[in-house]
Amino acid sequence: MTAWLRREGHDVARCTVDRLMRQEDMNGLMRGRKPKAGAAPKDSQRAPDLLNRDFTAARPNAVWVTDFTYPGSGSGSSRRPSPSMSSPARS
Repeated sequence: MTAWLRREGHDVARCTVDRLMRQEDMNGLMRGRKPKAGAAPKDSQRAPDLLNRDFTAARPNAVWVTDFTYPGSGSGSSRRPSPSMSSPARS
């Protein structure tokens, strides 16, 4: 909206346009950005914590931990899990 108003010859501040649009419950188009996911609902199911947050292991190869978050990419087409994987803790 700010860009359109400026093209039409109006001298407007971005923050003012944002505030006025927010007051009217209007959403603008943001090209090149995707909406971010919000927090999970409180009643949502989580995976069971089988390790009770204890990542130590009594012997090698007893416990493996990985991260299945999907990293963002510039093109937005990443479907591979994050490569961060930690080996079992050594005592």
